[in-house]
Order: sequence, then C-alpha cells, then structure tokens
Amino acid sequence: MKDIYVYPNTNVLINKLNIKTIKELDDAENALVSLNIANLLSNPFEIKN
Repeated sequence: MKDIYVYPNTNVLINKLNIKTIKELDDAENALVSLNIANLLSNPFEIKN
C-alpha cells in the first residue's frame, strides 16, 4: 500500500524543506531546534499568572 505521507521510495516524511534523506532531515531539524533554543535563551518571555 502506498503511503501518501512519505516521499516515493523512501521512509522520509514529506516536509516543508523538501529534504528527502533521513540524515539531511535530522541535521536540519537539529539546527532549527538549536537556533530556536538559543533564541529563547537570549530573549526569554515572561509568564504572568
């Protein structure tokens, strides 16, 4: 059965970056998460009760 959520002939989920290898997708995800964590640490937000 064809999986409509992955690129043809791969196990890689279709993604906005059009990355078709697991290694490249993992690297991109790690980079994006790292950038967002750094942004949160340098620009924290306040939660008010």
